[in-house]
Amino acid sequence: MYYQLEQAFGWEPFQQVFAEYRKLPADERPKTDQDKRDQWLVRFSRTIGRDLGPFFDLWGVPVTAAAKESIAALPDWMPANFPPPDPRESRVAKHATVQACSSEQGKSSASEALDGFADTIWHTQHRPTAAKYPHFLAIDLGETMDLAGVTILPRQKGLNGYIRRCEIYLSTDGTEWGQPVAQAEFAQDKELKTIRFAERHSARFLKLVALEGFDDQPWATVAELDVLIVPE
Repeated sequence: MYYQLEQAFGWEPFQQVFAEYRKLPADERPKTDQDKRDQWLVRFSRTIGRDLGPFFDLWGVPVTAAAKESIAALPDWMPANFPPPDPRESRVAKHATVQACSSEQGKSSASEALDGFADTIWHTQHRPTAAKYPHFLAIDLGETMDLAGVTILPRQKGLNGYIRRCEIYLSTDGTEWGQPVAQAEFAQDKELKTIRFAERHSARFLKLVALEGFDDQPWATVAELDVLIVPE
């Protein structure tokens, strides 16, 4: 947040506002956290001649309505390309959620494979003991889709947990999975893996079953699990 302000207006406004604070008599200095937020908003906005109320709102900084009203006459300001686009919008299955998984480890939860970020991962349990193959991740696509395949992005940092062999299952109800619709074997690298189905399938639920890793490692990782849809 401060970096965005510095990039747009430089350090001079900060210096001016800090100088104002130093000159304040004791009875005018902010006493509470709310006072501090309100005064920072108002003083910085007036120094740069821009209303930072909407900017504070997007950053989730709670300021009072009175503070925002006091600078409402100033023109609004917002950094370019802010807020940033939701990374899930780059996915095909934008509304996918986790239905179930065999295991997950701490912050490397199964949902990390659906968040649109290449640098977050689903990691199967490795503490206190490592969960062993096979591993699975089942997802609800959020809607029934005509599927042509699946894409799996391996972890982009680190070396462990690459999946060597896997199967893909589909379901319309998330309960009956039947036989795998595809099987695949991958190289041990960071490249995006694409599995194309032999025929079109209509499904709402998808399950990745990892059968084997590399170098006798017991765990599996996935950065992003997404789908390919049948062109209209």
